[in-house]
Amino acid sequence: LDHLRTEHMDPHYESLLRRQAGHCSPVKSSPVRNSPRKSLLLASPHKSPARRLDFSSRGSDTPSGDRYIPSRATSNLDAAFGLQNTPSKRSLSNEENVNDGKNNYEQLLNNELLRFSPAKKRPVSCAAPESPRGFQFQASPKRGSPVARRYSHSASPLSAASHELLQSPRRAPRKIPTVPYKILDAPELQDDFYLNLLDWSSTNVLAVGLGPTVYLWNASTGQVAKLCDLNSDNHQDHVTSVSWNEQGNALAIGTHGGAVQIWDPEERKNVRTLTGHLQRVGSLAWNGDGLTSGSRDHNIWHRDLRSPGVVRHWEAHTQEVCGIRWSPDHQYLASGGNDNKLMIWSLSSDR
Repeated sequence: LDHLRTEHMDPHYESLLRRQAGHCSPVKSSPVRNSPRKSLLLASPHKSPARRLDFSSRGSDTPSGDRYIPSRATSNLDAAFGLQNTPSKRSLSNEENVNDGKNNYEQLLNNELLRFSPAKKRPVSCAAPESPRGFQFQASPKRGSPVARRYSHSASPLSAASHELLQSPRRAPRKIPTVPYKILDAPELQDDFYLNLLDWSSTNVLAVGLGPTVYLWNASTGQVAKLCDLNSDNHQDHVTSVSWNEQGNALAIGTHGGAVQIWDPEERKNVRTLTGHLQRVGSLAWNGDGLTSGSRDHNIWHRDLRSPGVVRHWEAHTQEVCGIRWSPDHQYLASGGNDNKLMIWSLSSDR
């Protein structure tokens, strides 16, 4: 440092230069206003070496700023928007709150930024994007709207439609019951998924086949009535399928012996018995005044109850017919069998 020394160099300034050259921590000195030492320091013709910052005492390699700037990279703004101003007594799950808040948040952005109407969900105009709301002229709201009257002189940047959206009542969550409405005892209900032992009529009456007996449960009154018992002194049989007609005034019962019985629920009597199947009848389907039956003997019979005889007979399945259903126009029949085949039949032809 001898080559830097001049006749007019301040001794304090010279000591600072020597300490920095010896890798010593600089000594802070409180400057005095209008002091001759500071004036000599600024008037020095030589540049002082740059000060080296030491952050080892802070425990970090990078200096921290003088302001705290929060990071929103991991923040869920949709969830925060949905959970704001939410009463503590609301029994809503977190997922429902997030979904509800997300929908409101999107509608609010569409209304404020994209000029979308929250109710109609369509743009107000197809013109080019306009300037922000704070720098454009807007017509005064209609006097008849209570929301418009309230926020006509408000200092809030949101429009009256957005305020109405925020203050609109939330949609009540739909409650899904976790327990059954009613439990009925069903003894002797056969454990065979090939059978169709339940059917609900258009008059709100449930028919259940339990062993050899058919019971009727009226859902309107809660009364249970016994319709029939297939066992007799000379014949033993049990129910394999039940099916109501469209009017709910006739019940078809398929039996294990291959017969199909038509019962009148009001009179509690058997009005007709249809034969033809050699094995149990596990599926039934009504088509107006016609009744179709599928059996384990691979056959499908369709009969018109207004006249005797068989109207249609289809045989293509190689195993038991498990289910049959008519189309809404009553022209096509779908049949499914245990042979893993689904077949479509036409009433106007034998195919």
